[in-house]
Amino acid sequence: MNRLQHLTALLSLTVGSLHSHAQATQTSPLEIADATETATYPVTHIAGLSGTTSNLKGDLSLSQTALRFTSAGSHVEIPVSHIEAIFIGDERVETGGGAGLILRLAAPPLGAVTQKSIDLLTIEYRDEDGGYHGTVLAASKDVAERLKGQLSSRLTTDDGAFMPPCQNEATNPTAIVLEPIAVSGVQLPAEYRALLYEDLVAKLHQEAPSTSFVRAGDRSSGPGCTAMTLKLTVTGFKKGNRAVRSSTGPVGFLTANTSLSVHIDLTDSSEHTLISAGASSNNRIDRESLDITSMVASRVSKRVVKATSTLESRKKVS
Repeated sequence: MNRLQHLTALLSLTVGSLHSHAQATQTSPLEIADATETATYPVTHIAGLSGTTSNLKGDLSLSQTALRFTSAGSHVEIPVSHIEAIFIGDERVETGGGAGLILRLAAPPLGAVTQKSIDLLTIEYRDEDGGYHGTVLAASKDVAERLKGQLSSRLTTDDGAFMPPCQNEATNPTAIVLEPIAVSGVQLPAEYRALLYEDLVAKLHQEAPSTSFVRAGDRSSGPGCTAMTLKLTVTGFKKGNRAVRSSTGPVGFLTANTSLSVHIDLTDSSEHTLISAGASSNNRIDRESLDITSMVASRVSKRVVKATSTLESRKKVS
């Protein structure tokens, strides 16, 4: 099930709701004491928020020092001083839950009627160890704009770009640092950039759980330098329209598709190239456009894991 199908089922109850899983109580290591709360807003965490899970409905509040996300089984805080940037985007989602989906499938021309636009709030921040995160939240338009306005005035410029997770010491032979997503020659909405990074982190951990994948800037990886650096550069992007795809059939699948292309650069600690190749995917079917980041991340992760496995095999032979 894709990340916004959950939103389809709950949108008729709360704008921005995605999916409510039974959660074990979790507490982020970024918790801080602060009693000066402002208003609380209903949002849905799509991905990237450290200390909780994806597709989780909850409440977001902003105090003088922290942004707080609270749900039935999760409580996470991000110090405002850790937030680096905030953006607003939008996405079309199905309304009416299962009834809306059935109505559209029965009468495809109603696809545009049974869908509506929601706002996506993208927040780039560092965790307590300096690791980069791209968080995406679904919210109503007025909530997204209000939060962006309140946060933007408090952001500070960070002079120290992404600090390397090593200081010229012994190399950790199984560690790969994941640089933030770069963009070249195209306009890429912030939510796609953030989701591509978070999807890549998740897919790599799934494909190779024994390998250490380190977020950019993470100081908790230990004293050793990472053996490799992975960087994705987005070279092509087209944001399609699911409403058009769903309402016009085969023609829409071709003309309203979402596509994403990246260039993969994997280098070792001596900056020797291990992978320099492209990867891309097209979303032509009746699914959410945001799913394109997961599709591309899956292809990239398989290629990276294959290359690193081959490298390890060669080292053992030699």
